[in-house]
Amino acid sequence: MRPRILQEFPGIKFVEMGTMMGEQWHALSSVEKKCYKDMAATDKQQFNTKAQRYNSERGMLQEVQASKELDMNIDADSVKAD
Repeated sequence: MRPRILQEFPGIKFVEMGTMMGEQWHALSSVEKKCYKDMAATDKQQFNTKAQRYNSERGMLQEVQASKELDMNIDADSVKAD
């Protein structure tokens, strides 16, 4: 939709484009909006799955890093004790 508006109204300001897109959205029937809402729901599901995987992997990496730091601290303490 944006490319079409930009083509019809070159140089349009961002706020004006948002207003036009909002007007066009409100003019759509619920049947016409359904396909867009379905795409948004699919995208949201994919995002949540990827975010969950990322956060899980990040948590594991932080645990490994914390373990390595703990090991380094223990090694440093044992060297000081000698």
